[in-house]
Amino acid sequence: MMQQGRPVLPLGTPLHEDNPTDAIQIVLQGLHPPVGRAGPTMPPFADSSTDSQLAELTAYLRSRYSDRPAWRDLPAAVAKARKEHAA
Repeated sequence: MMQQGRPVLPLGTPLHEDNPTDAIQIVLQGLHPPVGRAGPTMPPFADSSTDSQLAELTAYLRSRYSDRPAWRDLPAAVAKARKEHAA
């Protein structure tokens, strides 16, 4: 299913996973289609957002686009993901 040429957010995203790491990494690093192919894109937010902002955004996305319970300790998960991204 597509909306205005874009896939519906709850489909094909890590928002339904038990661990928030993949969702956090997408927000940190952005999303880019494979070279030469069209696909969804999103800019990275690692340099323009604080850990607190990223934790709040990730929590919102999970609650808005998933029927799963909230992830626990998102601020720590964001800090860990940012550290791994920087390495």
